[in-house]
Amino acid sequence: MDDAWLSQDTILVDVDAAEIGEVIAAAAQVLGPATGVDPKVASAALNARAAEGGIALGQGVAVPHAAVEGVSTQLAALIRTRAPIPLDAPDGQAVDLFFVVLGRPGEAGAHLLFLAHMARMCRSNLLIQGLRRAEGPGEMVALMQAAELRLGTSRFVPARPSASQALLVIITLAGERAIDRLLVDLVELGFGGASVFDTHTAQEAMTEEVPLFAGFKDLFGDPGGRRMITFSIEPSARDQIVALVELVCREEEAPSCQLHLLPVERPFSWPQQGPGSG
Repeated sequence: MDDAWLSQDTILVDVDAAEIGEVIAAAAQVLGPATGVDPKVASAALNARAAEGGIALGQGVAVPHAAVEGVSTQLAALIRTRAPIPLDAPDGQAVDLFFVVLGRPGEAGAHLLFLAHMARMCRSNLLIQGLRRAEGPGEMVALMQAAELRLGTSRFVPARPSASQALLVIITLAGERAIDRLLVDLVELGFGGASVFDTHTAQEAMTEEVPLFAGFKDLFGDPGGRRMITFSIEPSARDQIVALVELVCREEEAPSCQLHLLPVERPFSWPQQGPGSG
């Protein structure tokens, strides 16, 4: 996996834990040697964040996470508990798979992208069930590597701001489920400043606007909603966006989609913002 954010040394299988604090304590112990952070410090930060809620993703998976001074990059421990632990999950399912993530303070964007990547991978029922059946850390690492290859994704690294050069992303997408999914994923990845427009082809507009042809809509059916989504990115985020759009279209069976990336000059923006500001 990219940058070895998860290794066999940070995976614990069939841990006896009755509540989230015990899971975090176990994770902090294995993350300590990997990060150089005192396990007590890591535990305190993780427990504080877990107390705020919102760490359970559903399907029996949770991602406790925190930024801790001394961590140089995003690292995770994977804890599989012997028995599921009740948490406030969106689907009400108790949790037995915990990805415990430590990030670096001052890099909220990188931390968010990493968590979004984790959430995306954990949508795979094939991966989740495989992790539950795996016999040990080696097999679990192999499953995670295979999932990243299968989904066509890797751990996303935020692009460094450029003074002028950028890419303008133009996505034209049809299909309510695909549109909803893509918008959520873009926000999770930090592209919340993207602009979204309703859009129609000339033929569709004619059947709605020109009285002579309006009846064709009843004959051939409403083509359904279509959205145009635009925002700017740094060139290094190109593959990330292409992979995301392809994944959404494939998994949500979008009726149609077009993605264009155009080079643009961006000599000035105010206020100063990073990639994904729209």
